Amino acid sequence: MKIKDLLLFAVFAFLFCSCSSTIDDRGIPLTPTTEQIVAKGLDIPAEGVDTTLQFPLGRNKNLAEIYYLDNDENWCRVKCDSSVENHAFFVSLLFQPSQDLLVRKSVLSVTSGGNIYHINIRQKAERQAYAEDSCYIFPSTGGDFTVTIKSNTGFIPDYVWRLVGYGDATKVRPVDWMSGSEIGDKVHPSSHSEATLHFQVDLNTGLGRTASVYLVVDSSMETTDFEIRQEPRRLKADETYTASFDSDPLEVIFGRDKDNLSHLRHLTINGDVTGSDMNYLADLVNGKNGIRPLDSLDLSNSYFEKRMKDFYKCIPERLFFGSPCHQVKILGNTVFINKEAFACCSQLTSFTIPASVKGIEGRAFALCGQLKEIIIPKGSALTEIGDEAFNTGTELESIYLPATINYISSKGLVGLHAREIHAGWMTPPVLTNGFVTKGCTLYVPKGCVEKYRNAQVWGQCDQILEEKE
Repeated sequence: MKIKDLLLFAVFAFLFCSCSSTIDDRGIPLTPTTEQIVAKGLDIPAEGVDTTLQFPLGRNKNLAEIYYLDNDENWCRVKCDSSVENHAFFVSLLFQPSQDLLVRKSVLSVTSGGNIYHINIRQKAERQAYAEDSCYIFPSTGGDFTVTIKSNTGFIPDYVWRLVGYGDATKVRPVDWMSGSEIGDKVHPSSHSEATLHFQVDLNTGLGRTASVYLVVDSSMETTDFEIRQEPRRLKADETYTASFDSDPLEVIFGRDKDNLSHLRHLTINGDVTGSDMNYLADLVNGKNGIRPLDSLDLSNSYFEKRMKDFYKCIPERLFFGSPCHQVKILGNTVFINKEAFACCSQLTSFTIPASVKGIEGRAFALCGQLKEIIIPKGSALTEIGDEAFNTGTELESIYLPATINYISSKGLVGLHAREIHAGWMTPPVLTNGFVTKGCTLYVPKGCVEKYRNAQVWGQCDQILEEKE
């Protein structure tokens, strides 16, 4: 054999020996910790503890996958890494805290070279008790009712006490209209992780009422709660209610029973009103969810909370859009009437804008087919008018535009049609788009007739007269 051939053979032999020394990695042992986990599985607490396992680094293939054994997926994330220097393949398990009633189960499958490992993973369930629903509504007639609790541990139910009044008049409001057989006692769930609470509810002769029940989990300060409401007595055609800062929401006071609410024709609310109350009242006015719409709603002696920012003291966009209600009086400290808030209210005949209102946005009163009167009082704080705010599609008897208005959008008065317009400005605002001037008498401050007569749009009115004292 030639020397050249001998050298080539020696190199080939060396390479073959080097490869064969690593080609079979099945004999590389696991670390003691990993070996124990492979044998017994991995138990994780409910709060979740991230865990890293070390396997031999396979020459050709290193892979880790997780298979869930229940419907709750993605509660464990797998992250892989490797170290050639240490000949190690690392599998990190990142666990989400458990919110399940039962133990979570999955299987981790790891391929490390020629070896395949299957590891059972179990995550303990969080000790908890909770109601199937957040709110239960019982009829005004009262009776016996049950509530199903999902639980994997013992718990104690009790009423949530509530303070009413303030100062020396502060007191706890008792739950004296309802009793619970298990209240104050320890309750143990069934093998199906459920328990049943029994309640006896009195006949309600007044307006709606509510109580909360909280569940204290065994050996823990953790609690959950749920609400029980009782519908009001039969509502009258005319109802007046005065709310205070510690009153229940109006949805509780008047309920959600559409048949009972259909008896209600005229509603007057005095006192404090919240944003959620306004949404509820809009449902009554608009006839949502099969409720017969109110004929009238009077909020003129009710108010948004004083601590609220002006931005939130508003009639939200389209809140009463398309309502068939005949009369709506809004809150006495309303600051903004937002876009299309009362648009397409076909039965609305008159509307008073509180003196507190600073802005009326676009098409707020557009296409209100029977609206004949929009009252803006003397002393109004109104400063802004949005596009077609008064484009009612009708002829108004009269409208007052105070001098406080310092911004009229380019289409702010488009569609305004009134027999009389009472303008408060000493100098007429510049209008790029006009209102209906035919048949309109314009009343202006003393000494300002010529200014308006020479002004674009304003000068086209049939008559321009000085305002009477």
